[in-house]
Amino acid sequence: MTLREELCSRQFWRAILAELLGTLAFVSAVLGASVPGPGEASRGPLYPALAAGTVAVALGHCFGEISGAQVN
Repeated sequence: MTLREELCSRQFWRAILAELLGTLAFVSAVLGASVPGPGEASRGPLYPALAAGTVAVALGHCFGEISGAQVN
């Protein structure tokens, strides 16, 4: 398949959109778990690690068939 054909394919753009949404969800979840709320002390590395693992599994399940769930 040539580059032009690949850029015109619907599957390519579905994979791009899945990767974009997956990366957005992954970064949002990890940063949301990392930043303490107003008046809270830092909770340590456990919550961001659990968030990263949980979201990675969920994204692999949701987007694995569409794009391989690379989430770079």
